[in-house]
Amino acid sequence: MSFRKIVIGRKPCIVPFCRCTVAHTPNLGTEIICPKHWRLVSRTDRRAYNARKRAVVSRMCHEPAAAKGDLFKEITEINKLWDRLKQQVIEKAVGI
Repeated sequence: MSFRKIVIGRKPCIVPFCRCTVAHTPNLGTEIICPKHWRLVSRTDRRAYNARKRAVVSRMCHEPAAAKGDLFKEITEINKLWDRLKQQVIEKAVGI
């Protein structure tokens, strides 16, 4: 178990013992990966995650509500990609 100093109003990086934080903003997710550790993710996985996320956000903004049928499925896939990225970052940072 990692003990972290919790700073009110900031979100810590998901990597254990990383001291990087970002300001808490309502439009970001609940977890972050700091830039130092984000570089540990393979380039193809980063690009796939970012492209999928951009496509879903664009679709949410520009399509009428009736055309958004499979949006929940796509968001679930993005969450699975994020979980895989988290696992990859933590393993590389810790040295597994």
